[in-house]
Amino acid sequence: MFTLLKFGTLSFILTLVQGNVTPLEESVAGLTFESILPSDLGKGAAEAGWSLKCDPNHGLAGTVIKCSYTTAYVNANNWVGFFFDRQTSTSVFTKLPSNNGVVHFTTDNYIPGSYSFKLVDGGSRYVKVEAEYTVDKSTPTETLPTSTVVVTPTSTSTPVPPNEWLFAFNTNRNKFGSPDLSWSSYLETNAKSRSNAIAANNCNLGTPYNSNGAGLTIYKGYGNTTPTDIINYFFTGSQHYNNGYCYNNVNACQVFTQAAWRSSQYVGCASTKCGNTGYFVTTCLYLRPGNCNGVNYQSNNSPCGPFQPPSQ
Repeated sequence: MFTLLKFGTLSFILTLVQGNVTPLEESVAGLTFESILPSDLGKGAAEAGWSLKCDPNHGLAGTVIKCSYTTAYVNANNWVGFFFDRQTSTSVFTKLPSNNGVVHFTTDNYIPGSYSFKLVDGGSRYVKVEAEYTVDKSTPTETLPTSTVVVTPTSTSTPVPPNEWLFAFNTNRNKFGSPDLSWSSYLETNAKSRSNAIAANNCNLGTPYNSNGAGLTIYKGYGNTTPTDIINYFFTGSQHYNNGYCYNNVNACQVFTQAAWRSSQYVGCASTKCGNTGYFVTTCLYLRPGNCNGVNYQSNNSPCGPFQPPSQ
């Protein structure tokens, strides 16, 4: 689910609901999470009427999985989620519109390891049934899946050296007591694919995406904007954060908390020009992801994964 921030040329924050005003800057915190309580695992699982079968039960990153389900009753809040091993929150989930059917998932760019699909009762929030899944290790000749979106030559931009991004990130993070990030070429590649897709869709930040378990912030700007400008902008959301809570402008706050998330260790960013419009879009991806189980960026007990890119 996307929630957008749109900023006009004035010095105050303006949320545009209608009209044809074109914002100069936009940003988005991209993760919506569903969570379960560890103490609720398996409660009610023996009850009749609940089933989940996912096929195949293992495969390389990029495999499409078909999950057939039945539920004892229809509830718009029943859902199936894809969980990293031992985690209790996920950004990859599907709400179930009926009491039986089929849902599909893809494991694009997921790191090798143990995962599970969980069918959750939207009323009690108990996990009724789960199915184990394994992302297999890639062969040495396998390459990182790339975006199929075709971007014209005018929609490209010159890559920015990682040190420019890291200096801006870590200078800001240190002000808020968070340790330095390290650069990930894996996350950079995926961020570039996402920026390319947005640019190819008229620079629409609402372009569907799958962050593959990574935290996400997106920025849309105009003209000659530097990495320092972009990252400083992410951290302006701190004015809407207080003692573990977001207020006033929650979207701007969640951009800040992801950028400052203490347990995040890796980042990769990439920009793409939006044709000849003068606009560009920048995507930054983070591992571990932030904004799960609340927005307390200072917590050392971040329950979300994956922990690191596969190449780190």
